[in-house]
Amino acid sequence: MCSVFRSPLHSLRPDFAQIVSRMFKCDRFLIVGDGSEQLQEQFAALGREAIVCESFADLKQKLPRDCSEEYFQIAIWFYSGEERDDDRIAEELSRCTSEVVLIPGTGADVAKRRPQIVESFRRIGFLPDYTCDFSEID
Repeated sequence: MCSVFRSPLHSLRPDFAQIVSRMFKCDRFLIVGDGSEQLQEQFAALGREAIVCESFADLKQKLPRDCSEEYFQIAIWFYSGEERDDDRIAEELSRCTSEVVLIPGTGADVAKRRPQIVESFRRIGFLPDYTCDFSEID
């Protein structure tokens, strides 16, 4: 399942990890995208584990080879404005989690990028969930 955030984040809220932790009751988060180091600190302050990956290469390096859907309860992908390894990132995320939250990063054109990324996930069997309520984060 892919949850889809509707609008781009221009800056990361200082309570983002706290809100996400309330929305998704899980212990281990996977964060993908630029600027995710700040999120790792937020999750650590809450006593939650967060693995942070800035790129596909970073994702491949940090994820265990025997990773399964149960390894991470949720992955949060701050996708960029440029198409960079979308299909490969989608495949890696689908291997290690059953829930992915797509959040447009700074500079991402949602109307252009979101359909591309949703299609990458659709090809591997992940379907979007537009009903997930992210209004508290927005």
